[in-house]
Amino acid sequence: MSADIKTPAVAEYLLLIEPRKDLSDAIINIKKAFYDQYKAPEALKGKPHLTLVSYVQYTSFESRIVQKLRTVSMQLSPLAIDLQDYGSFPSHTIFIQVVSRSAIQNLVRNIRTHLQGLMKLDKDNKPHFITEPHITIARKLKPWQYEQGWLAYSHQQFSGRFIASSMVLLKRESPDQNTSWFIVLNSRDCRSARLRQCCFSQMKNICEPIITNRDEQKLQQDHFKVAISSKKEEQQYLQGRGAQINTRNRFLKDERVKEHVEAIDDWDEPNLATQYIEQEAKTIVNKVESPDVGMAYSMNAYAGCEHGCIYCYARNVHEYWGYSAGLDFERKIIVKKTRPSYCVNSSCILNGK
Repeated sequence: MSADIKTPAVAEYLLLIEPRKDLSDAIINIKKAFYDQYKAPEALKGKPHLTLVSYVQYTSFESRIVQKLRTVSMQLSPLAIDLQDYGSFPSHTIFIQVVSRSAIQNLVRNIRTHLQGLMKLDKDNKPHFITEPHITIARKLKPWQYEQGWLAYSHQQFSGRFIASSMVLLKRESPDQNTSWFIVLNSRDCRSARLRQCCFSQMKNICEPIITNRDEQKLQQDHFKVAISSKKEEQQYLQGRGAQINTRNRFLKDERVKEHVEAIDDWDEPNLATQYIEQEAKTIVNKVESPDVGMAYSMNAYAGCEHGCIYCYARNVHEYWGYSAGLDFERKIIVKKTRPSYCVNSSCILNGK
């Protein structure tokens, strides 16, 4: 008696960035005008977006990919994306050009490093990472639609700017059919929930001796509205760290990365103890020359910080030492050792002597 063998479900996925609503509405009006003029049905399909990766994969891989994307999104600094005029892919697509490409290309490279293996279905279905970011106005154009449309739009002007701080992962169940897309992940929700959870945890530690369980529940419901995460959910984060990965050092020609090419297995990043590295320094006092900082001197006895503020401007300085601005910034603290005489001289400088 033979048993039926079920074929694993496969879906199509699209990882993208969405512009803010008012800019998106303006682009939608442009797409509608293009359709009215050239009767191109593809111009009316989909919301304006900037594609990062498109891939086909077994749905059983979805949870692991989403988990990785959550980790990457936690490290995503806001990107300023500038749009300027129109471009085209002869002879089938007209789009709005993205002039600030380097930041998006770096993001795509980061995603490729951490997720390429998981996104690969087989040798014939590899993920497509977008290296020329753009926002499509119309695609799959007929020759006459492209020729007339590009003749008009190549002389038109457009400008726009938005700040991208999140990614959206869309899924379509039947890649070969014209089915609808639906949202699998919006990293904005992950970042907001994580921030609210951290705020609640800090407030709970401060108020623990003086609040009752009833007060705690009311505080959580009225002010934060965050459910207490289960231990299983918290295991995907490195506790006590702002960054969750080591980002690429822009000054290093070569780098060491972990990647499962066949996407057979995954790994957990160990939460290593903080390492303190002593470094001889001439002084720990720095002269501040920036006009927008209201001080003449600053004292910095360390490079790196366990507070782990993800937006800290000092993270990039860690790359000068050959480390990463991500986890290395929090786990490898450089201690600036100085002689007493240097400290005395620094004190004299601060006192104006």
